[in-house]
Amino acid sequence: MTRNSPFAPWIQKPTVETTTFKTVYEQDSIGIDEILRWAQIATLNPSRDPQHFVPGEGSYAKETDLESAAQATEARFSPNVVFLEMKGPDFPPLSFYDLPGIFAIAEMKGDDYLVDVVENLTRKYVNHEKAIIMLALPMDHDIDNSRALRIIRDSNAEDRTIGILTKADRVDLDLQDKVAYWLTVLQGKRQTVGHGFFTTSLPPNVEPQALKAYEESFFRTGAQWPRAFDEFVNRCGVDELRVHVRKQLGEAFTSRYDSDNLNPGSL
Repeated sequence: MTRNSPFAPWIQKPTVETTTFKTVYEQDSIGIDEILRWAQIATLNPSRDPQHFVPGEGSYAKETDLESAAQATEARFSPNVVFLEMKGPDFPPLSFYDLPGIFAIAEMKGDDYLVDVVENLTRKYVNHEKAIIMLALPMDHDIDNSRALRIIRDSNAEDRTIGILTKADRVDLDLQDKVAYWLTVLQGKRQTVGHGFFTTSLPPNVEPQALKAYEESFFRTGAQWPRAFDEFVNRCGVDELRVHVRKQLGEAFTSRYDSDNLNPGSL
C-alpha cells in the first residue's frame, strides 16, 4: 500500500465504470433495502456477473438467501461504490455517501490490511472541500480516541463537520462525571467540530413512524435523560438534526444556483 495505491490490492482504473444493477419503479414488490444488500454482495464477488445477484431475477439470488450469500463472498471489502440514483424533476443534484466505520483491528488476522484501506477511503471523501461531514459517535463509547475525528482534524475539515452523538439511551448518566463529560462536549469545550454536536436516540424496537414521539418523550420529559442537558434541547432528536442539515444544504445550493430556481425547503 503506497500513496499512489491507497486501496491495495485494488487498483483504481483511469476512468469510472458504472454497471446498472436494477431499475426500481414505485410498484416494485422488492424493497430498496433488499436490492441494496444484494448489490453489495455482487460488488464483493467481482469475478461473477452482477446480474446473477439481482433479487427476483438472477439465478444465484433465486437459489440463495441473503444471509448465506453475505457469508460466502469472494472479498470481505471493496472500495467500489454501491449507489442508489433517484431521478425526479424537483430533486437537487445532491450526493450522500455512507462510509464504512473505521476500526483499529480487523475481525480476522489476515484482513489487517483493511484497517488502512478503510482509513484511506475515509480520507478521500473527507478531503472533498465542498463536502459536509456528518460524524456519528456513540455515547456508550469514549469519543476521545475517535479515529474518524482524527482524520477530520488531519484534513482541517472541522468547520465542515456536524457532530452526532448516537445511542443516548444506552449510556449510564447516573454518574456525575459522565454528565460533566458530555456537557463539555455539547458546550463545545471538548472534541469540538464546526457545527457542534446533536444527540439522537434510535433504539431498535421503535418503529420509524413512532420515533419523533419517542425522542420528544426521552429528551424532554424522560427520567433517563438528565435535566442538566435541557439547555441543548434544540439539539436533541433526529428532527432537530434534520432541520440543521436541511439549512446547511439549502445554503450550499443557493450559493451555487439562482435562488429563483431552487427551493431549499424542498430538500
